[in-house]
Amino acid sequence: MTESESPPPISPLKSKQETTTEGCSYTVIHTLKGHTKSISVVKFSPCGKYLGTASADKQIKIWETDKFNCERTLYGHKLGVNDISWTSNGAFLASASDDTTVKLFSVETGICLRTMKGHTSYVFSCDFNPQSSLVVSGGYDETIRVWDVLNGQCVRMLPAHTDPVTSVAFNHMGNLIASSSFEGCIRIWDLSDGRCLQTLVDLDHAPVTYVSFTPNGKYLVSGELGSTIKIWSLEKEKAVKKYKGHVNEKYCIFANLATTKGQRIICGSEDGRIIVWDVQKKTILQELFCHTTPVLATDSHPTRNMMASGGLEPDHEVRIWFSNS
Repeated sequence: MTESESPPPISPLKSKQETTTEGCSYTVIHTLKGHTKSISVVKFSPCGKYLGTASADKQIKIWETDKFNCERTLYGHKLGVNDISWTSNGAFLASASDDTTVKLFSVETGICLRTMKGHTSYVFSCDFNPQSSLVVSGGYDETIRVWDVLNGQCVRMLPAHTDPVTSVAFNHMGNLIASSSFEGCIRIWDLSDGRCLQTLVDLDHAPVTYVSFTPNGKYLVSGELGSTIKIWSLEKEKAVKKYKGHVNEKYCIFANLATTKGQRIICGSEDGRIIVWDVQKKTILQELFCHTTPVLATDSHPTRNMMASGGLEPDHEVRIWFSNS
């Protein structure tokens, strides 16, 4: 979620990294400059060739992942961009914005091919299905909308929650959609008929700010206000693992699953840190200190032991991390 005003500055942290003997050794290898306001999202393309970054400055930038030169800047949104999603081949990119629209861009030309209108308030999240034929979006108007990429038309609208929808995601088959909301629940939807198949709620009933399916589609990763990340079993309909150590009391923070060298959960923190957990043991493998403001955006490269992170103003830089272990 982008912010119209800069957050209060946080005192710079010392440049240090704390690891356990189990752990990993992420270090900064690139700092990407170009955005002029808070970084809202960073996402690698499925092929790993590109990194997309988006910001409250209304811009989306495409970086190649060899030397991390900026290949293209995508323009078109009238307000800040909250989320982006890549097609499976990395040729197109969808974006969700505070201007209430979802846009489709050609990565090669930078041209906006579609503007999808229908949401009545800020659009927080978007995601392509695996076939790259549909985009799902969710927003402040409490609805989920599914869009046909070919013509830009809304093919399904779901009055999904009673509070703003913070995140939406397709599963690996493209037949299910997960959504999260400030009302404190996660819902699973059948794409074919729009039915709600499951509603997942934990005892703490904390506002859920992020959700995504794991690669096998059997579990969900969620983030919550109250500084907790959870893994949910769809079969058991409950949270089976919980991770703590970061600070998340205000913003919608992305979490991501890294699988290149063991399974790790990676998430930013409102105190400027990035935390890396061991998925199974739930132990913190590494705390990264490099940003001086809240870190909302992190993502892991699909095949290399690399990740990206972005901070809020005035630390609106993107940092690229690499680990040898």
